[in-house]
Amino acid sequence: MQLGTIEGEVDTSSFEFRATEEVRKFDFVSVKSSDKWILAQVEEVTKHPDGETLAKANIIGYRDKGLTKAPRRVIEPDSIVYQADQELISETLGLQDKGLQVGNLETNEDIDIHVNADQFYKHFAVLAQTGAGKSYLTGVLIEELLEQDMPVMILDPHGEFSSLRNPNPEKEDGETRGYNLKEYSPNTDINSEAMPLQFSSKNLGKKELMTLIPDSLTNSQMGVLYNSLKRLKEKEEDYSLLDIEDAVSQEDSTAKWNLLNYLEQLEESGLFDPDPVDLKELPEPGQATVINLKAVEPDAAEMTAYMLAKKLFDLRKKDMVPPFLMVMEEAHNFVPEKGFGQAVSNPILRKIASEGRKFGLGLGVISQRPARIDKNVLSQCNTQFILRVT
Repeated sequence: MQLGTIEGEVDTSSFEFRATEEVRKFDFVSVKSSDKWILAQVEEVTKHPDGETLAKANIIGYRDKGLTKAPRRVIEPDSIVYQADQELISETLGLQDKGLQVGNLETNEDIDIHVNADQFYKHFAVLAQTGAGKSYLTGVLIEELLEQDMPVMILDPHGEFSSLRNPNPEKEDGETRGYNLKEYSPNTDINSEAMPLQFSSKNLGKKELMTLIPDSLTNSQMGVLYNSLKRLKEKEEDYSLLDIEDAVSQEDSTAKWNLLNYLEQLEESGLFDPDPVDLKELPEPGQATVINLKAVEPDAAEMTAYMLAKKLFDLRKKDMVPPFLMVMEEAHNFVPEKGFGQAVSNPILRKIASEGRKFGLGLGVISQRPARIDKNVLSQCNTQFILRVT
């Protein structure tokens, strides 16, 4: 549809036109120049007292050999301005017609926005202030990923994503089925529908224990721990967390007392058990595995994130679990930037951010506080959905 005619001076970045039909801000328009259709977007619309409407449009460019290019020649004055059709908009903007549907173009709801599912193994981020729709968008992304049979694991601090198992009556295509979902939690007293999430208490190593202990150990404490583990390994093929406590208690050094206190805290956290969850069963094609951390203490939530990330990354590198995506709500609590606190889960998640894509383990980083997320992690997110932020 013809919208008007270009008037006044024209440069390679913008033009103004007198509109003969209704034009709205952000509408896409097109102009033919040198046998090429140029796409532009209306930046401003002005209506004069005499009833005439002038609009200013910024030039986006044209598509050539798979690339969007800016025109090098000025569009001729008096050129006719048309309403841009869907094909030109999609082609010039490089919109995909396959993949995960994440929404529609705001100015043209008939144009769907898709993203390549493979990009999610290269990590993604959803950043928005509270109430801006990040959880809803994340839910849409997860549903689309599940439709592609991709395994998804969600660290869910608020217990919001368990609803994925319920049919969605608002689906535009009328599809109201729920999704295959397994829910686990370290706190099944509060999260009663979840299965208990516990990790193996057998054969915990020095490095693992030093990561899980919240405070840095002194050299004397590290020596006590090293000697205790060495004696256990010489005596027992398998040993438990309680065995470690017993071995530490037999040491002569007074450094053992604080170390014993730390080990008792690990035992009392309830995260470790001789009969743990089989982690190989967590990532399954087409399944959402929700780790419900509602009412879980921050230290225990961080330890949960650390153990899941470390163990599953090791399993993925050995090809013992399928490629999967780990989504972290409130990611700033699990991978905080320097100056915003410490988290035991930070080092392993940073490692996954830098190396995970090579092994088919993707991260989804969700937060309303992007400044508080480790910059090394955020910089590795190839795809970023940025909603309203402050």
